[in-house]
Amino acid sequence: MSAMKWALALAGFAAFAQKPPLAEIPLKIGDNYRLDLTARINDTEFACSLDSGGGDRIYLDRSRAEAANIQATRQGQSAGPRDGTMNVDARAVVTLEIGDVKLTGQELVMQNRPYAAYACVIGLSVLKQYVVEIDYEAPALRVYEAASFPPAERSIPFTMEQGNPFVTVNLDMPIGAPLQARMSVDTGGGRPAAYLTKTFIDRHDVMSRVIDAAPDAQSGSSGGQPRVLAAHLEKLTVGSTALARPLVFLWQVKGFGGSNEPDGLLCPGFLSRYKVTFDYPRRMLILAPAARAR
Repeated sequence: MSAMKWALALAGFAAFAQKPPLAEIPLKIGDNYRLDLTARINDTEFACSLDSGGGDRIYLDRSRAEAANIQATRQGQSAGPRDGTMNVDARAVVTLEIGDVKLTGQELVMQNRPYAAYACVIGLSVLKQYVVEIDYEAPALRVYEAASFPPAERSIPFTMEQGNPFVTVNLDMPIGAPLQARMSVDTGGGRPAAYLTKTFIDRHDVMSRVIDAAPDAQSGSSGGQPRVLAAHLEKLTVGSTALARPLVFLWQVKGFGGSNEPDGLLCPGFLSRYKVTFDYPRRMLILAPAARAR
């Protein structure tokens, strides 16, 4: 190859190669794999958790919003995963700053949030114009301009529903044929590899197809019955990536998230084994194995 052709080839490679992130923000891994960071909302600093299952909104405890002089402009309705009905909330439009990334015109939902650790939650899809990487091993959030991030060869397509990414997950059951589920990719989903909702469990008679399901004490009870049972499946597969003997939580109460139940959630018990990249513009999920999972 001539010197000119080499130069053109190298120039083309450099133009296509991945550039440094627009921003890199330290993360702290909290209880149940919670992703904690510091953010600014309307110039006030908050300790927040980052949640890929939190849609494209910010959730803030009412008292903390009032202390920061954030004024509601309208009402809305929302529900958490433990709520069986929708609840009235207050809404405001704010400016959010995460590291060097500044986002104006963001919707803030003000609720009476029961847990101090989740007083401020940022839905990861507020960054939906970017490629967003979550590194569990060297905890950090990296934000890339989509044009500077080359498409990955081994990526998993996802769809967006109500601001959340959904992927197809294959489940090898202890008893009977495999099942397929459409799950929200949820970094806020806690310890299990996945949750399955009551609607999905009933539709596919899941309880007759698992072995030794046991109550999860941390999930509490409803009407004297455990809210969640835990069981191991044979295998969980997303794209070409598989996990043997995954721990899966089986939701025993209908009304997951208020009313509309997905099939389930793909959670940190699976996700934390990888460097997880959400290529929002291309609707692609990239799972690169962490060193400790190899």
